[in-house]
Amino acid sequence: EIKTLVEKEYQERAMEFLRDYIFTTPEWLLDPIFTGKVEHNPFDFLDALQTGTLALLLPKASGLPKDSVGVYTRGEFFRDLTRVIWGEDILVGKMPDVYRQNLQRTFMQRISLCGSRGGPQSLKLYKEYITGLKEELEQVLVKSKDEEFGIYCRDMLRIMNKFLK
Repeated sequence: EIKTLVEKEYQERAMEFLRDYIFTTPEWLLDPIFTGKVEHNPFDFLDALQTGTLALLLPKASGLPKDSVGVYTRGEFFRDLTRVIWGEDILVGKMPDVYRQNLQRTFMQRISLCGSRGGPQSLKLYKEYITGLKEELEQVLVKSKDEEFGIYCRDMLRIMNKFLK
């Protein structure tokens, strides 16, 4: 099987697209004008869309080069993924809305699946990533005075610790 690496700029634009159209809560879809007129619950639709996207996206990390010039690397992938899934709220000390909370929990479930199915190298890769993410979250938690935010952060840390065992 021959793999062709796509240009770095193209990969970065693709991640921006996912951020804007898949992982950002579509407030317009949640407007009561629409929710009463659609057959499916918007929460279920959004969850299915995000879960499916993560299922396709996360396994790609292990196929990216660790270091390379001019191509999208594994480190850049994880940096962008962190910004897209965590950086707009929880990592800046802001309580995520219920849809983002669900996305972040789903993300951890998908990471666990990818780690367990991908073999020892894949598991190591995801554990290294989650260890770094956990450290960032712990730093944010120390600075926060908001009780609800603290409860949410501690729950996410518990999930991360369970994965790292």
